[in-house]
Amino acid sequence: MPEGDDIFLKIMNSFGVKVVEAPLIEVKAIDFSIPDPVLEFDWIIFTSKNALKPFLKKVSDIKNTKIAVIGNSTAEALKNIGYQADFIGSGHSGARFAEEFKELATSGDRVLLAVGKLASNVMENSLEQDFIVHRVDVYETTIPRNINLKAIAKIESDDYGYIAVSSPSAVDNLMLHMKNNKERLRFVSIGTVTSAQIRRYGIEPSGEATNQNYKGLAETIVSTINPQP
Repeated sequence: MPEGDDIFLKIMNSFGVKVVEAPLIEVKAIDFSIPDPVLEFDWIIFTSKNALKPFLKKVSDIKNTKIAVIGNSTAEALKNIGYQADFIGSGHSGARFAEEFKELATSGDRVLLAVGKLASNVMENSLEQDFIVHRVDVYETTIPRNINLKAIAKIESDDYGYIAVSSPSAVDNLMLHMKNNKERLRFVSIGTVTSAQIRRYGIEPSGEATNQNYKGLAETIVSTINPQP
């Protein structure tokens, strides 16, 4: 179900798993302000590639500020628009990233955290123990104008293997379109926050990625389809 992340599709294709893309969220930039010039921050952290374009559209020059990102896909997207990440977190989770970042950065550093509006505050709270953190919400997720109704019909008729979801919003938006068999849905989740949202509907995820990124999601689907003895 997630839209187009190359590494996800590459892994799925390598194992012969058919993927039907059905984007369930649309990313929209939102207005934001920064209390001080970017140059006064020691670090900018991008938790997702979705944060890059909205942030850089408003803040055009960040070349003199160190940049940290979560996951290789965000680092690659950053590179494609002309910047190099100074630190790439493993992408296992926001909490894990915070612990990794603390080993690198200097206590008391000023950190600008560019995230989505619905992002958890777990990483933010952890970073605030050692750094001066200013969070800016730079994008939000909404329901797409065009939903893949054929994919929804396949799900309702139980003509699918698993539903891969990469955000709580995707779970909510799918549920809005489901009329039947909600309790029987077979989700594989990208991580703990998304799994928690699935459970709010009374459904236990069939699988949850240990490494909370698209690579981890793909690997979890493969292992769920073909469990090892």
